Amino acid sequence: MVVLLFVLFYFSHYSESNTKSIAQDSLKVIILGVEEKLQFYQHLVDGMAAQNEVRWLLFDRKGSAEAEAWALKQRSIIPDSIGLALTDEDANVLGNHGELRVGQACRADMQRNFQSSTYQIGIHDEIKHLAHFDILSPIKDDDGEQMGLVFASFSIDVLRNTLEKLSGTESNIYLFEKGQEPSIDITRITDGELFSVEQDIANSKWRLRLQMTPPPLDTIIKVLVIFTILIAILFVSVLVIYSRGMVSKFLAEFDNIHHVLKAVLKHDEELVPQVTRYRETESIIADIYSLSGAINYRQKYFSRQLLIDPLTGLGNRRSLDESMQKASSASDYKDNYLLYLDLDHFKLCNDNYGHDMGDEVLKALAICLSRHTEPDDVLIRLGGDEFVVILADIKPEQIQGWYQRLSKCFAERQAKLKLEEQLCTISAGAVPLDSCQGDSEALKRSADAALYKAKHSGRNCLHIRE
Repeated sequence: MVVLLFVLFYFSHYSESNTKSIAQDSLKVIILGVEEKLQFYQHLVDGMAAQNEVRWLLFDRKGSAEAEAWALKQRSIIPDSIGLALTDEDANVLGNHGELRVGQACRADMQRNFQSSTYQIGIHDEIKHLAHFDILSPIKDDDGEQMGLVFASFSIDVLRNTLEKLSGTESNIYLFEKGQEPSIDITRITDGELFSVEQDIANSKWRLRLQMTPPPLDTIIKVLVIFTILIAILFVSVLVIYSRGMVSKFLAEFDNIHHVLKAVLKHDEELVPQVTRYRETESIIADIYSLSGAINYRQKYFSRQLLIDPLTGLGNRRSLDESMQKASSASDYKDNYLLYLDLDHFKLCNDNYGHDMGDEVLKALAICLSRHTEPDDVLIRLGGDEFVVILADIKPEQIQGWYQRLSKCFAERQAKLKLEEQLCTISAGAVPLDSCQGDSEALKRSADAALYKAKHSGRNCLHIRE
């Protein structure tokens, strides 16, 4: 009897401690799900800010109408989006605020956080049925200077649905900004004593509170009394049943881990974090999610790097065939032209000023190409001072004007490098994409022959071969 009372006393205290531990572990799983959802939307907005089309809109001052049209088009295809807009270098919204759904509070946030490196995501719930959170991403020019923002707002129901999926039926959960009333209130339990734990959500102004009901002590006492009586009578039977139960639970946990690994292998981006019985298993699953995200990010990064020239940021030789095939397969490819470009006197530049200055000249040409082409055009550096351009939707009589503008920009960029002697010029050869009946190798030879003709015609000119 004394032993039984001691066990009951010990277990009552252990039960309270264990319940808090379970609540804290459950809260970590829920916060992981919310943070992954926020990271998904942040990566989505960062991707839009890195688009050449966005930089082109701001750099060439296309105007509010074009920027508004772009934002409305993007908003129609982004999941759960409420508002989307571009801003200029002073954080002024480009377009009609009402059409773009950018409220006064959102504009105040943009002005306040335009140059901030510690921006935290917040909630705007002044109008309850339009409650939302904002994501900002800077747009930078070729020199790394900030030239504007991409602003996007998403319905708070995205977070509410995530919390409802991750929280248990025997718990309450609240999402709130520090010092404010809860923006999301999921209350399932209203009676009895509740354990409460809280934790901040990374990269936001939010805090998450979880409340759980502890197991009733009288039930524990009854279970312990029955267990104590049975252990004296049927010790072997209980041991066998208990062992089978433990094995079954461990097998279920391994099945859980196996399910997560299979989903990661299939790149299932909709996978919801699994709630487990054991902290050890929860840690393993969290590590799998983290490792999977890192692998996917690096895979996409290195796949892109394989197709990028590291000096100029343009496409490289590997991407040429894919770009030509894509341009040739377009329904209106008849107005597409392939151009081979080569720098005149580039060897003299390297000999007189060194290879570092030669690299700066190559980067100057890459910048001019980027500024004088459209988003659908293709820019590639073959190697050395050889470049390839695919111009989309352009007439033969327009190519000479394009070439002149490019040459002028290139000369101005070289002047900024303070080259004192003869500047490099551009020789170019152009052929229409439909001139060789889809034979890419013949098309390359034809463009190279046109470039050869330009070189032998005195250089610093463009030869178009029909």
